[in-house]
Amino acid sequence: DGEWLHWLVYDIPGNMTTHGKTLVEYTAPLPSKCPGNDPLCIDEHRITFALWEQPHGPINLHMEDMRIAAGSNVGRARFKARDFASRHRLGMHIAINFFETWFDDNLGEFAKRPWWHVREDESLARVSHLIRTTEPSRDPPKDEL
Repeated sequence: DGEWLHWLVYDIPGNMTTHGKTLVEYTAPLPSKCPGNDPLCIDEHRITFALWEQPHGPINLHMEDMRIAAGSNVGRARFKARDFASRHRLGMHIAINFFETWFDDNLGEFAKRPWWHVREDESLARVSHLIRTTEPSRDPPKDEL
């Protein structure tokens, strides 16, 4: 269904996120269950955090930049981070991070296995039917730089 805006903070001084200006208040992910008849649906949903530099100074909001409260979903669906970055002449990505989560049918699965715990081999196994050539690597791990 495209991008969903969970949180947007801008004009962050240095590394003090709490001193930035909040345009969109944070709302936790609530992924829906994949329909049984959709072989392309992936149970895992990736939540991405992106941090851009602001080389042109403070952001002047536009009409389409609407404030969204934590309890509201209006304006979150199909948000385009790329369009926001372009409209405000944001620079390079300074940092990107993500986590994966999935539908919880209230059986307490999150308590047994936290949302941040998805092993690579398990993750690959879940999407291997989409990409037939995907297999876990049997090579020894490479040294990081």
